Amino acid sequence: IGLVLGPFLFGCLVITFPYTVYPTNHFCDAGGNPCNTTTLLATNLPQQSCTSCCSGWEGTDCSTDKDECNEVNAPCPGHCVNLVGSFRCDCPSSTNLSPDGRQCVHPCVLANCEQHCTIVNSTAECSCHKGYTLDQNRTNCTDIDECATNATACADHPDSHCKNTIGNYTCSCNTGFTKYGTVDSWTCQDVDECQNGVALCTHTCNNTRGGYTCSCPQGYTLHNNHTC
Repeated sequence: IGLVLGPFLFGCLVITFPYTVYPTNHFCDAGGNPCNTTTLLATNLPQQSCTSCCSGWEGTDCSTDKDECNEVNAPCPGHCVNLVGSFRCDCPSSTNLSPDGRQCVHPCVLANCEQHCTIVNSTAECSCHKGYTLDQNRTNCTDIDECATNATACADHPDSHCKNTIGNYTCSCNTGFTKYGTVDSWTCQDVDECQNGVALCTHTCNNTRGGYTCSCPQGYTLHNNHTC
């Protein structure tokens, strides 16, 4: 029977010879937490809380580095580099290491761009379609309201107004005008309401630019802008 210094350098444990004392540099408790003490473990002592090897270590005294790269189920799909008490996964130059440190993926996969992704100096950069702007998070894209940001968007089309659309905008003719021409070359022309039957005048119809007015013969008064 003998005595050995107990955990945390105070107290004594009673042991029975023969015994083996192990260094505890790489011992962990059941939860995998390192035992940062100089606890002495003897083969014939009752089970202690720090009797498991920490991750990356093996052997009776947990002092042998575990070569994870030579295990059947190697942790890296690419190139595995064994380190003392750990390992590192290396990836080809065209890929990046994923956040879990074990997968090699294309940089654009990690960038998670909403629309476009390009590689610039081995780094993924997000960009957007025409009509969109890149958000502050450098990932998502937001529609640009061309009508609000560009007051002259439809300036080359008199008698028209701007209507924002997702990723674009359109120019539409104002009320009383109609679009003539092709998709790329068109103008807004006045509609003659008096000729096409749109006017509601009971007597005389007078076409105006973008509208019309009604008038009455002598001796009559115009009522509700249409009826004499």
